[in-house]
Amino acid sequence: MNNYNNLMKKQAKLLQIGEVMQNIMHQWKQPLYVLYTMTSGAIVKHELGMENENTYKETLETINKNIQHLITTMDYFTDFINSKNDKTYFSLSHCIENCLHLIEPLLKDHNIEVHTQCKQIKIMAVEVELIQVFLNILNNAIYIFIDNDSDNEKHIFIETKRLNNKIVICIKDNAGGIRLDNPNIIFDQYYSSKQSHIGTGLGLYLARQIIQEKMNGNISVENVNYIYNTQLSQGALFTIELNQTEIERNLGEKIC
Repeated sequence: MNNYNNLMKKQAKLLQIGEVMQNIMHQWKQPLYVLYTMTSGAIVKHELGMENENTYKETLETINKNIQHLITTMDYFTDFINSKNDKTYFSLSHCIENCLHLIEPLLKDHNIEVHTQCKQIKIMAVEVELIQVFLNILNNAIYIFIDNDSDNEKHIFIETKRLNNKIVICIKDNAGGIRLDNPNIIFDQYYSSKQSHIGTGLGLYLARQIIQEKMNGNISVENVNYIYNTQLSQGALFTIELNQTEIERNLGEKIC
């Protein structure tokens, strides 16, 4: 049974690496095009004697800025791939920022705006596993937005807070909700509402495994109606609850 679970986890990780790699490649297109344009233009200006100190400096600054963007993006990808499965003490908000950076191209391409309201909370866990959970939830929302093919505004809200000795993470969208009598079925093994070539049903199942078994927490989803910018919105609300007492026990100190 353990070998079977390990095989599923490896399969899910490989699928996520593929998704993240596609995002990275897409994110590299624009800066690479800028670099090509700037260097080609600099060569032409030099040959025609049109180059001056100001334009030369501006060109170098633009090239440097885009190279830094490429390096930063690759660093995020490398960190995600090479992260060790060791528990560390890390900032929850920083973990969410890292996750959003990995899917930034998808969010921009489909005009999805993410709103974060995160308390300063630190936890003891395997950060890359929590990023996997967030990626699965957020990609699920993105795919629904894409399937709906709507021109309406697209929003995802992420909130972290402490409540009744628990750390609570809420991820909500306005993609219309989950069209099931019991939305929590989406956490069942191999259930997938996506087309077969983009979904296996493993992602959310393993997200629940990570939260429940690795972090001694709970994850659930429900359909919600709410008002945003005076407009009635409908969507899915994912709620992750982590036991603060358990985190403090792992950490060996009281979390303020």
